[in-house]
Amino acid sequence: MLEDLDLAAAMQWQVEEYARRSELQCEAGTMEALVLPDTRTSLALFRILQEALQNAARREGVTRVIVDLVSEGNNAVLRVTDNGHGIINEDVMKPGEPTLVSIRARAHSFGGTARLGRTAEGGSVLEVTAPLREEGAEQATEPNHT
Repeated sequence: MLEDLDLAAAMQWQVEEYARRSELQCEAGTMEALVLPDTRTSLALFRILQEALQNAARREGVTRVIVDLVSEGNNAVLRVTDNGHGIINEDVMKPGEPTLVSIRARAHSFGGTARLGRTAEGGSVLEVTAPLREEGAEQATEPNHT
């Protein structure tokens, strides 16, 4: 899908699909078309979104999720906000939360970060940053092994 659509369009499609298949009210907020350094980073961010949606659906009290993809400085920021009871970084290491550990590992694999926090309303927010491609830099792609 990422070969046919840019990351923002693919994420918007995923959010709409997840809303259709689950009991969560999912909304694509701001979805900026961003240029990432390579297709691996785009794919990892897309997979993180999938994991974050699945994780939100499993948590008690979550009925609504909003997903944003924006640029902040030299980074792309994927923000997944829910209306649940809130989760904090210490919860990441608890048994039963392997998805959050996986999200952090994926983010670190492309030089990004992943942070969990609480919203002012008491829900959770996952923020994942990824470096944007520097202007003038060639976009790296994965070799085709077909």
